[in-house]
Amino acid sequence: MPAHGRVISADSSQAMQETGRRSHPDPRITWIDSRAEDIAASVTSPADAVLCNAAIWKTDTPATFTAVKRILRPGGRFVFNIGGGFADLARDEDHQSGRAPSLGDLISAIAARDYGHIPRETAPPGVILTVDVVLGQLQDAGLTVLARDIVTHHGTVEEKRAWLSIPVFARPPGRLTHQQRMEILQKAYQQADKTRPTTTRWLVIVARA
Repeated sequence: MPAHGRVISADSSQAMQETGRRSHPDPRITWIDSRAEDIAASVTSPADAVLCNAAIWKTDTPATFTAVKRILRPGGRFVFNIGGGFADLARDEDHQSGRAPSLGDLISAIAARDYGHIPRETAPPGVILTVDVVLGQLQDAGLTVLARDIVTHHGTVEEKRAWLSIPVFARPPGRLTHQQRMEILQKAYQQADKTRPTTTRWLVIVARA
């Protein structure tokens, strides 16, 4: 980034922002505590681009898209991604015939067997952010979609375990405590085939103000 460049980091978690400040003590970065839906109240200068890497599905997306439109300069870009499970993408990571159960399969099985988890009763409420839903919300906010892609990420079981240890991504959803989810994750990891590669699909959107 050039010397005159500026980055604004916005997050509703003060702990995340404090970690960012310690990791990146760069005077070109401004750190603000803000919900995504309220970003327009904190960012008053036009932005060239807005980037949200993961977890935008945890926000009120119509309100977030409207706030992003307000802070982008004309022609500015908005780039974000949505995890395949939240975008209703066909899953190829956990159900490959002839293969040992994936980490996700094992988590579901252990949660049901040992913790009484019933997926149909504990599925998270809200709109599934399919491509059509997202495109409609962006259009309503006054944004024009330039690109939409499905990206497949290949990783390791260890990487998947680290990802699923983050509270916002921990499985399964529902009324289980974070400690219970971590117990399930550890049990599943112990039984998982560590040599099996993992596959995660993402919907990636680029829009223009």
